[in-house]
Amino acid sequence: MRKIAVIYSGNSSHYRTINEPKYRRYLHELIYFPDLLETSLDPYDVLIVPSQLNEQLLLGAKQKIADFANCGGVVVAFGP
Repeated sequence: MRKIAVIYSGNSSHYRTINEPKYRRYLHELIYFPDLLETSLDPYDVLIVPSQLNEQLLLGAKQKIADFANCGGVVVAFGP
């Protein structure tokens, strides 16, 4: 099975969804959004980027996410 990481920003609706048993069993790691730049994505095959993230933090992480995708990682991004 692919190792899936999801960015978690502290949003309560994200928390409920991520921890729903039918989804949580597939997720290997929750990466707290402010810690993303210091977190290695090497162990993961898939990175889920939920909607409603802080735009400035997201723009700051743009290159890290692009590098992950360029190295063969799958990025699943939701929402505007």
